[in-house]
Amino acid sequence: MITSLNPLYFINWLYEAIGGWLTFSVVTIFMAKAIWTALSVVLSVVLVIILIKKNELKKLDRAEYKEAMRQATTKADSNRNEAWEKILSHLESGNQSDWKLAILEADTILDSLVQKMGYKGENLGERLKNVEPSDFLTLNEAWEAHKIRNAIAHEAGYELNQREAKRVMKLFESVFREFGYL
Repeated sequence: MITSLNPLYFINWLYEAIGGWLTFSVVTIFMAKAIWTALSVVLSVVLVIILIKKNELKKLDRAEYKEAMRQATTKADSNRNEAWEKILSHLESGNQSDWKLAILEADTILDSLVQKMGYKGENLGERLKNVEPSDFLTLNEAWEAHKIRNAIAHEAGYELNQREAKRVMKLFESVFREFGYL
């Protein structure tokens, strides 16, 4: 029984297996080196083939996964994208009331998203207070955007310029991206 991969042990075993008809010489050592070299080459080739096949399977799995995800989310994405595109189209208007409307609509989406996440409260402000900061990386952005929404909704004559409206929409966008809405 071979107890290790010591080449000299293998040569001695080979010598005994052959029956001693070859003398332990340079020829025997050359044969052993040739066998070890051939075995190394074969194993290296097998290893390379395995690695190539593994990479091919990974690529195939990724492609199948992406296709399945694309099919599963196509309908939901189109609805989300339509709502988001409608909101963004309000920002392109030259009218301040459209910019305010965009922020109000984005805040409604944020409220719906936070409710679906299971946070309780009478309104979005209360729900945001119940959020654990480690569960919501863009919590500060959500608060900042919601405060602007509150100013629009509750302060008579609140002035909003297009640049500020676009900045607030970027805040909403970062929150929506974190939770896969966009």
